[in-house]
Amino acid sequence: MKVKIYRICKDNPLPTQANSGDAGWDVYAAEDVSFSPGEIELVPLGIIAQAPKGYHFKLCIRSSIAKKRGLIQPNAPGIIDHLYSGKKDEIKLMLQAPMKFGKWGYFDPETIIKKGERVGQLILEKNNDIEWDEQDDPNFAGKSRGGFGSTGV
Repeated sequence: MKVKIYRICKDNPLPTQANSGDAGWDVYAAEDVSFSPGEIELVPLGIIAQAPKGYHFKLCIRSSIAKKRGLIQPNAPGIIDHLYSGKKDEIKLMLQAPMKFGKWGYFDPETIIKKGERVGQLILEKNNDIEWDEQDDPNFAGKSRGGFGSTGV
């Protein structure tokens, strides 16, 4: 399947797979981004891509960025619909620095994502076409399990 992509940042690589058949394609930071404790930053990826009609992209943080830097993706995963592919629709990865993290209990304010660094994974998924079947009885599914957190610890 061919996916249309435009590189805003021509010296950044196209998304790559570490191994053939992997679910995600690694994406690269198009510029350096620094983080302050608690702040949310958008990491530009320097690409505009169009998921084929009937598909969408999921954008996820690479696990190594989370583990080694303590950064999280507050909107995990990011969803990129088919029509988000215009000239102003650069794909960006939303990341947040924690207030406290690490061995000594504080986030390292020197955390920087470097241009060209693999920061996320782009996953192409098929949309599910559904039709909602509204019910009049809240017990339509049978016996309740007891609500959120009901299965215990």
